[in-house]
Amino acid sequence: MPTPAASATASPVLATTPPVAAGPSVPDRAALKAEQERSLIVLTAFMTFNPPMFDGDVKDPWAMESWLTSMEALFEDIYTLEQDKVHLVAHCFERSAQVWWRRVKKNRSPNLPPSTWNEFRDLLFMEYFPNSDKKDDERRFSQVETRKSFSARV
Repeated sequence: MPTPAASATASPVLATTPPVAAGPSVPDRAALKAEQERSLIVLTAFMTFNPPMFDGDVKDPWAMESWLTSMEALFEDIYTLEQDKVHLVAHCFERSAQVWWRRVKKNRSPNLPPSTWNEFRDLLFMEYFPNSDKKDDERRFSQVETRKSFSARV
């Protein structure tokens, strides 16, 4: 058993962790580089199909929906992965739509994962298909259905 004098002079042994290099590890860097190269190849191939551009200057829900439908058809035709859709479609924005998308990305928390296609669609519809237009369309649809129902009874 150590004597009290020996214990007082001995320094305690601290548990330490080995130093870690700053930044991503070599495999992480290699994976990041590979993903960047893959993403560039996908974007280059996508742009060869001359996808339609969307400027968003006029808040016309039907123009936006038509553009979105054509984008989704192109995605299906060229077998686009879900993880690539938002990145690709962002390259088809011009003017107001481009400004809107930059604002959305800037306001998104960096802690969140990248936007999914469904999240993107929801954001796009919220921006370019205002609630007042939706309510007008629902009211018109309801009136048409009422007329059909009334005509069927007569």
